[in-house]
Amino acid sequence: MDKKQNLKFPKGFLWGAATSAHQVEGGTNNDWTQWEKDNADKLAQGAGKKWEKWQQEKFPEMFEPENYISGRACDHYSRYEEDFDLAKVGGHNAHRFSIEWSRIEPEEGKFDEKEIEHYRQVLLALRKRGLEPFVTLWHWPNPIWIGEIGAWENKDTVKYYLRYAERIFNEYKNLVKFWMPLNEPGTEVSLGYLFGNQPPGIKSKIIANAAFKNLMKAQKDSYKLAKSISSDFQIGCSHFMFDIKPHNNLPWNVLAAKIMDYI
Repeated sequence: MDKKQNLKFPKGFLWGAATSAHQVEGGTNNDWTQWEKDNADKLAQGAGKKWEKWQQEKFPEMFEPENYISGRACDHYSRYEEDFDLAKVGGHNAHRFSIEWSRIEPEEGKFDEKEIEHYRQVLLALRKRGLEPFVTLWHWPNPIWIGEIGAWENKDTVKYYLRYAERIFNEYKNLVKFWMPLNEPGTEVSLGYLFGNQPPGIKSKIIANAAFKNLMKAQKDSYKLAKSISSDFQIGCSHFMFDIKPHNNLPWNVLAAKIMDYI
């Protein structure tokens, strides 16, 4: 390729970054919030086994339990406008963020109008700066009451999630075109239900399989729900993927790569 060739992305190409509510907003109260408090000491004590010596020396804060609790995070809940200003200065024209279910419906069937208005202002702030919003409805944490009924291993969670999704689709249908009902459901299942190193901290193939089936039903049904509300909605899934290639052309490596790619 000619190094002097002037390569350009297509007109209208969307550049942006992504956040999740629990990671950046601060002040959340969900099943992850409680899990962090319950496991902070254990995580800090186990850091020496998880990280290399040079990492431990460079980041000694890994041994402090308070650093495993999200707390105020970076206070994006209050500072979203200045954060979006920075994104605009950085050349972004799109932004993906998640709506925190536990804020919208902190108790079963009770929707918080103040929080619904908060996210409306977030969307308006994005629109004002020319940033196209990509909205994730669920980025792993659940309302505490959902956690108490077994979260995604309980099939009832699907109907509760769809009720929440319907409310959000209708509230912001004039402000949002691009929706992601779920964030990396496969990652949540593997880390939360197989390896047990994030909420809900379960290690069970049987429960993991049930949770994955329920998550997939939620994804499919929320697609149908969204399209019934607006045919203009564009629905996707934030999917964590590997590009798997065989090490060489030996038959068993080719077969192994195909199996892993299928999984």
